[in-house]
Amino acid sequence: MNEDTLQSVLLPILRALEGVMDHIVLIGGWVPELHRRFGSSEEWRVKPLGRLGAILLPDLGVLSDRSVALRVPLDSRDDESPGRSVSVQVPQLGAFLIHKGAIFRRRPDLEKQVKDLHYIVDVMQSGEAQVEKVEKEIEGYCGEGGGTAEMARQARNHLGVVIGEASGTELRTRLASGLAVRHRLSMMTADARAEGFLSDFRDLIPEDCGDSG
Repeated sequence: MNEDTLQSVLLPILRALEGVMDHIVLIGGWVPELHRRFGSSEEWRVKPLGRLGAILLPDLGVLSDRSVALRVPLDSRDDESPGRSVSVQVPQLGAFLIHKGAIFRRRPDLEKQVKDLHYIVDVMQSGEAQVEKVEKEIEGYCGEGGGTAEMARQARNHLGVVIGEASGTELRTRLASGLAVRHRLSMMTADARAEGFLSDFRDLIPEDCGDSG
């Protein structure tokens, strides 16, 4: 996602919906990008994927219930005139990632499955601050139990299957191919990197997440 996309796609929508943004939670590919731009001062090592679409996803209540507000400027800014801004509700990074990990296998389109996994890999390779934030959020979900903890366990199980697959499966190959192109890596290195970051995320979720017993 580049600055032109932000200016030409997202900001006109936010301006049009400015009066009702308190009742809307923004999801999808904009989530990690807005966290990167407006969520904290910590630098992200990679820019998240920016391709946008519109699809029906299950279990969206978790994303709404676990949301935070980010201030997004609506106008170009300079030192003398900061311009207008709007409060945009987006899911917490932890909730966004466990939702991706839990639902990607339900996608009928393999390309969308791969895209979901790319989001996880991107955040996990974006820096220690981002990983620590996700880890702390997941600890909170597991401590509270309920639907979010159940989704976290689903994500752990589904990711474990991908991690255990041979590197030559179509899903693993497409995931590695995307990373190889974006980061100029060999396919072998890209697949190892993808497996490593998916494993890192899987390991942030305890096996007994939400288990009060």
